[in-house]
Amino acid sequence: MEIMRRSLAPLLALLLLAACASSDGASVPRQESGPPIGVTFRQINGSRQMFRNRGQVSLQYIVTITNPTDEPYEIDRVEVISTVPGAYSIRADSPTRVGRTIPPKMGLNIPINTWGYAAGGRLQMEEPVTVAVMVYATGWDKKAVVKRVQRTVTNFNERDGD
Repeated sequence: MEIMRRSLAPLLALLLLAACASSDGASVPRQESGPPIGVTFRQINGSRQMFRNRGQVSLQYIVTITNPTDEPYEIDRVEVISTVPGAYSIRADSPTRVGRTIPPKMGLNIPINTWGYAAGGRLQMEEPVTVAVMVYATGWDKKAVVKRVQRTVTNFNERDGD
């Protein structure tokens, strides 16, 4: 019996070590990626009725970028995509070029006009859409950085995504 315990102990330790090494970090909360700039957005147009019929729809957002740091950031472009489609979906093929600098302790509102594709139908026109906004910037040290935020739009009112 003692021999069995001695041979099982290293095996159990090895299995525990392997399990810890292969952990994907799912229990650790994810933080927003990118620089310490702040990014918020909201959809400013639309009604459920515009998503009733299948086809292309014009979508408008206001993206607000704030710079709480003591260094300027050059905003190169902003991209809006749907990560979980619902009433509509947005492809990632139309970034908005910005080319403006946000001075330290200041903010910038950027209007975004993009095309989406409505799924159509009475049930689909009310489905929430999860939208991600990526802000591509260059820091004071000339390194390219990306800030990504994600929100779920429900009946055109926002709430934080998971």
